Amino acid sequence: MTALKPLTEILRFGVVGCLATGTHLGVFFVVYRGLHLHPTLATTIAFACAVGVSYTMNRRWTFRATGNHVRQLPRFLAIAVGCAVLNASIMHVGVEIFNWSPTVCLGIIMLTLPGLSFGLQKRWGFR
Repeated sequence: MTALKPLTEILRFGVVGCLATGTHLGVFFVVYRGLHLHPTLATTIAFACAVGVSYTMNRRWTFRATGNHVRQLPRFLAIAVGCAVLNASIMHVGVEIFNWSPTVCLGIIMLTLPGLSFGLQKRWGFR
């Protein structure tokens, strides 16, 4: 059973990631297209909403963390803020400098940040 733990965590992280990504995408398109906010602001708001889903489910289900919220939540948030900065930076640089579609930028974000986040959360966030 112990040998399967890393694989199980990766699969669970993937499920949680899909739910958080769905939250991110849903909020992004509502805010960007519905409220006509700038894509960088829209993705920042969407990312913040997805963080709540991610923390709760990863703590309880993915990593089955039993440590104190006082220690784990700040670590999780530090990683989330770092990823949020990368998220907003990718959107800003893609849209404003390279003139890419926000959808292309979202694809880049979704392909890069989850792996980075998993590694950091596993090694530091939920320890």
